[in-house]
Amino acid sequence: MTTDTLILVKLNRVLHAIAHNDKASAFHCLIEMVEAIFPCDAAVLLSGSADKLEIAAQKGLREESAQTTFFVQDHPRLDTILQGRDWVRFDANSPLPAPYDNLVDSIEGALPVHDCMGTPLFNIDGSRWGILTFDTLVPHAFNDLDPNLLKVVTELASLCLSIEISIDTLSKIQETNINPSPRIIGNSTGMVNLQNNISAIATAGLNVLIQGESGTGKELIAR
Repeated sequence: MTTDTLILVKLNRVLHAIAHNDKASAFHCLIEMVEAIFPCDAAVLLSGSADKLEIAAQKGLREESAQTTFFVQDHPRLDTILQGRDWVRFDANSPLPAPYDNLVDSIEGALPVHDCMGTPLFNIDGSRWGILTFDTLVPHAFNDLDPNLLKVVTELASLCLSIEISIDTLSKIQETNINPSPRIIGNSTGMVNLQNNISAIATAGLNVLIQGESGTGKELIAR
């Protein structure tokens, strides 16, 4: 199977999971796609903020790693990747500590000399979603990677995240349409005055105390 065919097969699995709104499977299939294209000992998808990252999907780490929170300030490699705009490679001579020490399934304790790569991933609005990393215990294994192939993987990963986010948004819209919020109805003088007062106060930035007996619609007015 050629590399292009392999990418398409793995991508199809990602899109199938997304179409069924199965976020966990989509992320897992994305990791499998990366691992198939770039054979490695660990591939990890981390999501979060500039301060901390958590594992969204992984292959090659121990099961307990799923509960690990990576505080970015304590992991200079992750910080470097997160602050970048493209792939970053840390070769076997990098002095920076490995974030997955004691977590790689095939190794006990600290990781030996190895190669590591990673790229930031972005939301549709350009904000950072997280990062994608892969590590190999074979030094210099990433010396000759095709930069065009790396770009393709990044674009596919970002596309998968964009579609996944879009489906989340569509699901929320659909839920709202199925269960719409109650509306204030009525055109009597009292109801018209009430709605005018609501419109005026809602834009004033004031704190308001809504009073009334139970069942008179205080919560509806607040919304």
